[in-house]
Amino acid sequence: MERILIIMTGGTISSIKKENILNVDDEVTLELLIDYRKRFGDSQKFDIVKLMNILSENFSPAKWEEVVEAVLQGIEKGYEGIIITHGSDTLSYTAAFLGTLFANVKVPIMLVAANYSLEDKRSNGFANFISAVHFIHQRLMTGVFVAYQNNRGENEIFPGVKIMESDPYFDQFRSIDGKALGCIKNGEFQPDLWCLKKWKAETEWNKENSLGNDLSKAFLYQNKVILLKMYPGIDFSMIQIRGNVKAVILWLYHSATGPIEKESGLLEFLLHCKEKRIVVYGVSFKHQDGAFYASTKKLIELSLKPLCNVSIETAYALVLVAYNQNLIEPERFIEQKLF
Repeated sequence: MERILIIMTGGTISSIKKENILNVDDEVTLELLIDYRKRFGDSQKFDIVKLMNILSENFSPAKWEEVVEAVLQGIEKGYEGIIITHGSDTLSYTAAFLGTLFANVKVPIMLVAANYSLEDKRSNGFANFISAVHFIHQRLMTGVFVAYQNNRGENEIFPGVKIMESDPYFDQFRSIDGKALGCIKNGEFQPDLWCLKKWKAETEWNKENSLGNDLSKAFLYQNKVILLKMYPGIDFSMIQIRGNVKAVILWLYHSATGPIEKESGLLEFLLHCKEKRIVVYGVSFKHQDGAFYASTKKLIELSLKPLCNVSIETAYALVLVAYNQNLIEPERFIEQKLF
């Protein structure tokens, strides 16, 4: 049996509770391997890279570069698969980023997290780890995926570019497609046929238009991307853009709308960005043609560029990667991606 690489980055799955405070601990993740061997024996060999040990709210694009380098080394060494232990807070962002960079990877890259620390009986961390190993063993698909057990005990598998941030109350992840790619049951992956068909079509498109591993090797974080969410009363006149910002993403309301009354300052903000040659993208679009609300049409007239049918995490990853590589023009890179 081939070896699996585990890249440890921290998070709740690597945390322990002391005096009612949760924090990362260097030895906790090793409990996953101890428990795995107790249940399944030691036929599966694991290699471990202790890359970092942080709570995932402290992740940043600069730290993603370290993860990318570790993944590239794992790919070059010929591992059967790669498992990345991660915190749940920014799990969907890291998954989207890696899914964008490694769209053409030849091995499964799995991200796993935990809802509670491993010492807590309610924790799904071990179940998520087992699901990741089972998925790798089946060799059905390659790419970046997340294994996460929901509150119904279903061991779901999500494509990295599909998973959306966990809700703040029930700690449940969801997919932009409305449901997971499938579930691990009795050690086997059982796909949702509609999601699988859709995912395969999108994967083939992206592979045909992919830059391969050259893209992951070319990523160098230098240019920043700003993400702004709409809410009633937002005042764009208060937003001052500083530093090496190349793009802004507006998280629009679900109808792809934003406030255009003068008090919001949005139209002036768009004009300011245009003058500074900062490209502004909008998320929540279902299509680029057809009928739009009057407010949406006004935003597009002021050079807002629609991003269609992507989660906010994937939109951020897509734009961030586009403006931090030198293999292809950023806008062309974004246009040829299909998720």
